[in-house]
Amino acid sequence: MCQEAHCFIDLGSIQFEVERMTLSGSPTGVMTSISMGILALVILFFAVLIRRLFPGIKFSSHLHTTAGIKIADKCKVPVFILIRNPADAIVSNLFRKTSGKMLYVNQSIVDDLTFRYTNYYNYVMKNISQLNILHFDELIHNEQVLMQALTDTLGLKKHSKNSFKEILKETKEWMRELEKKQDDRVSSFENETRKIFKQENIDLVYSSKYYADVQNVYDKIKFN
Repeated sequence: MCQEAHCFIDLGSIQFEVERMTLSGSPTGVMTSISMGILALVILFFAVLIRRLFPGIKFSSHLHTTAGIKIADKCKVPVFILIRNPADAIVSNLFRKTSGKMLYVNQSIVDDLTFRYTNYYNYVMKNISQLNILHFDELIHNEQVLMQALTDTLGLKKHSKNSFKEILKETKEWMRELEKKQDDRVSSFENETRKIFKQENIDLVYSSKYYADVQNVYDKIKFN
């Protein structure tokens, strides 16, 4: 298992279910270790962008679980962690879990998610010297940060500015076509439905008994 992966990239989000973990490249070259079959499009976008920029690279992308980091460490492969402002991350995750399902938003569900993010971010902070941290808000506005991080850490050949722009353009066009076919609830891109959902539920996140803790550890990671 360990010999098959060049790196572990955690682009995912907290899930209620325990997920399958693998460090091998998928046959389609997109993602390997999400077993639920529900992909946030922003995660898929970056996974596809990586594959198009570096077609020979084998990587595993996974949901936010400490198990993934531990296995990657055991395999001695570089680990890249994507972190996001916890309030936005929790609301986004909550939207995917409850929209269109017989599962209603309540404080208990919010507390559970917030607690899980707190534990995960605490683990990241504890082991931050061994990890490569990527920031969601920076990445969605400057995709080149991702290429820079991978080339610097893995010694991969860097694309020229024009080459990168062309690959990025093609990937965005592919992504836009895909998003047209998707239900809003599986997309992490901003839209009116998500804005309304956030307005209606953000106070539940801020009032969680765990929120101060997760915000505190996120700030430590961000400014480390």
